[in-house]
Order: sequence, then structure tokens, then C-alpha cells
Amino acid sequence: MGLFKKKGNWILALGNQTIGLYPDREAAMATAIEEAERTSGMGMATEVWVNDGAGFLLTKAFKPTKGKDKDDDEDLKEDTREEDPGDIL
Repeated sequence: MGLFKKKGNWILALGNQTIGLYPDREAAMATAIEEAERTSGMGMATEVWVNDGAGFLLTKAFKPTKGKDKDDDEDLKEDTREEDPGDIL
């Protein structure tokens, strides 16, 4: 993933695919970070790179987050406890 400037527009690219053209660097960076957060939530490690004219610099990295929360896994366990039927009259 990278950003680079071409003819007055910042270009956001993921691999060899251009995702969008933006008039300013801030808009391109915001979109790049949103895309990185989205793809890291799908279990992919994602990095945001920016071309400063001299080369690409890593500005932010996201680790995969899908399936990593232990609290979520506990909710998926089947409840095997027996229910108390209460008082029988």
C-alpha cells in the first residue's frame, strides 16, 4: 500500500491497484489508514506507506485482529449448566 503524488493528486495504491486519487495528502492518508484498519480487521496485516519524494516511508502498521479476542471466544462456548427449575408446588 502506498501514496504518491502524480500531476497534483495523491494516489492511494494497494499493491499494484490504485484505490483512489485525492487532492491533498491528508485526505489520502486518512483513507489509507481507514483501509488498513478495515483490512486488519479481516485478519490481514496491513502497512501504510507514504512516498515523500525520496522514497517510501512506513507511517503506520496494523496487525491482524480477526479472531484474536479471547472474550469473544468465551461467548461462543456452549452453556452446559443445568437450569434450576424453581419451586415445584
